[in-house]
Amino acid sequence: MNPVLIALVLICSSGIPKAECTKDNATDVLRGEATKTPMECFMSAQALIASTALSLDGQYIKIVCEQASSHKVMRSPIAPGLVLGGGVEGAF
Repeated sequence: MNPVLIALVLICSSGIPKAECTKDNATDVLRGEATKTPMECFMSAQALIASTALSLDGQYIKIVCEQASSHKVMRSPIAPGLVLGGGVEGAF
């Protein structure tokens, strides 16, 4: 089976309701590994979060797992894991 889900970790302002937080209005977006299942997608996102030193003053984290086939990413030349910029989701 080919990878079908991409984990996105959205860092959103606490002023944005969780249901309205998207990759378009997030303060920062981190892109996880391509995965095959929703469980692997969330685990990929959790590993990505654990490997960073995030400061979340006035912000929260939301995980979104999107279909890989429809996912188009602009990569940062400085931090390859950073994505500039629906699916299965969760918020912390």
